[in-house]
Amino acid sequence: MADEAPLWRRSLAGWQPADPEAQELFDAFKVGDVCRFKPTKVRNAAFLRKFFALVRLCVDNTEGWDVQSLREYVAIECGFFTPYTIPVMPGVVLRRPKSISFAKMDAEQFDKFFSKAINVLLRDVVPHISERELRDAVEMNLVMA
Repeated sequence: MADEAPLWRRSLAGWQPADPEAQELFDAFKVGDVCRFKPTKVRNAAFLRKFFALVRLCVDNTEGWDVQSLREYVAIECGFFTPYTIPVMPGVVLRRPKSISFAKMDAEQFDKFFSKAINVLLRDVVPHISERELRDAVEMNLVMA
């Protein structure tokens, strides 16, 4: 994807190109050249599937939610939102959930978000089960999918 940074893999020898764009950039430098880059971990797509499995599991075992509404509620309760105001409600600050897409959140941010999401769901949606039971049920759903 043209708007994404080239991928690099950490090896014992240092940073190595992990895609054609990175290889092209790597080849453009001579040994000894110095460059600057800001590495961020690439999030695992399986982790995103795990989050949605978590939300779906909670929706399937409670009443009054759909997946999108619960996802938004969880994001807001985790503090992952953008505050905004509208002119017809002066002084009222509304909250819009941020995107959890690959382009919007790196792996480290997503790990923190997922842990907070577990806590929010246990507190507000499925307080009758333990964290271990919830995590085990999510893992079982992923295996069966």
